[in-house]
Amino acid sequence: MGGGQPRNSVGRRLSKRRPEEPLMIFKWKTRTHLPVEEPAAQANVAAPATAADFIAKADAARDLRKWAEARASYEQALRIDPDLQHIWIQLGHAAKESRDHSGAERAYRRALQLNPQDPEGYLQFGNLLRKTGRMAAAFAYYRYALTLDPTIAHARKEIETMRRRANESENRDQRTFRFLHTASAWTTLANPLHGPDFLGIGMARAGTGWLFDQLKFNPDFWMPPVKEFGYLRRGSPTLREHAQKRLSVLKNSDAHLLSSWSNRRENDLRDICFLEEAAASIGNPSDLASYASLFRHKEDALSGDITPGYGYLEPEAIDGIASALPQTKLILLVREPIERAWSRLSMWARQNAFDTTLLDSATAFAKYLAKNERLRKESFATEIYRQWRIHAPNLKVGCFMFDELVRNQGQFLRDIVLFLGANPDRYDAKFVPAENKKANSDKLVMTETARRVLVEHFREELLASAETFGGDAAGWPARYGVG
Repeated sequence: MGGGQPRNSVGRRLSKRRPEEPLMIFKWKTRTHLPVEEPAAQANVAAPATAADFIAKADAARDLRKWAEARASYEQALRIDPDLQHIWIQLGHAAKESRDHSGAERAYRRALQLNPQDPEGYLQFGNLLRKTGRMAAAFAYYRYALTLDPTIAHARKEIETMRRRANESENRDQRTFRFLHTASAWTTLANPLHGPDFLGIGMARAGTGWLFDQLKFNPDFWMPPVKEFGYLRRGSPTLREHAQKRLSVLKNSDAHLLSSWSNRRENDLRDICFLEEAAASIGNPSDLASYASLFRHKEDALSGDITPGYGYLEPEAIDGIASALPQTKLILLVREPIERAWSRLSMWARQNAFDTTLLDSATAFAKYLAKNERLRKESFATEIYRQWRIHAPNLKVGCFMFDELVRNQGQFLRDIVLFLGANPDRYDAKFVPAENKKANSDKLVMTETARRVLVEHFREELLASAETFGGDAAGWPARYGVG
């Protein structure tokens, strides 16, 4: 199946509600029992407050530094007219002064979404990022504000202060200020607000690593210097170590390892800047602003983050992504659940992380499948799809079947590249989509007992996949005699 929406949305409505009748208030006469309407309201009732009324009230409270009152009135004005871009900025100020930095970030981001060319919005967002210690992202926003309006003295002053502090540092290579010493810091990079053009949200063992390896050679893409970046999985303890390890490799004269990737040039320091900024901000809670600003290094190319674990992010994390990255597309690679689970178990067996004697007992194997939390989270594509549709309904999702990768790698890649808005014909004439390196890995032999247990465990998922995704998935139940 190609990209786009599955044929049957999981959350579709089964019926339409009838519009409600106008509410009438009746009194009953004691003698006749006939309904009589209430008298009409008096003509001199005060007109409801307008957005301008609430703005005036908020401005007065702001001038008195009564931030809670100002914030409440700005919020009332925006309920009446949510497109007042300058009031979103004022709301951001009030939230920031109230020490609600998350609320301020949401307000500034919304202001910039309404007007992406407003230098004042980038300046104020930069001030918030600086105040909360996110220096690389703050620099990115100040730099972009100056790109839009070179006369903004405050942004230039803040950048000069950052440079002075970096020069005064005993360690000139201190990661907090490294980005100021690179040529790429002063080139015109992409808008720091936009973030990645796409997220690969799964599934593991369904071709995500293969896809990354193909996209990094298309001239329309600048892929990050680390596969399965995982930044949005804030609870992962290995993220910083992973980024720092990759950074160490690049710094030790091995930057040529990326020279064959698309959109790399001689003495290109963008990969090092990307990883240094990432390592500095990993661990900060819900830091979508720093995450998004990392992808400014892509310049005018497309870029994304393919991390299978994103498929089962917590609902509040998905909500935040939907709000902060409204233009980001989602890629979900879907694999038949029994085949995918068996591939995972085979990998764990090769790593001595799975006790293969469990396969000798139907009861023991069934209990293992039911209790293994990671296997449960990553194995149900319909649940991954449902969660993202519920919590990020504004993001466009492309679902692509692993069956097609096995059958026709070239067409599979072409469909995804087109979905992402790139040109599949931009590859070098000698480029041939690589074989899936994991396809020939040693696999466990599936016994009849194991097969029966797996079929029973994934029975409902086979049926739900056929209904949700259609295409190749429509034939999955029949493979196992499920009807």
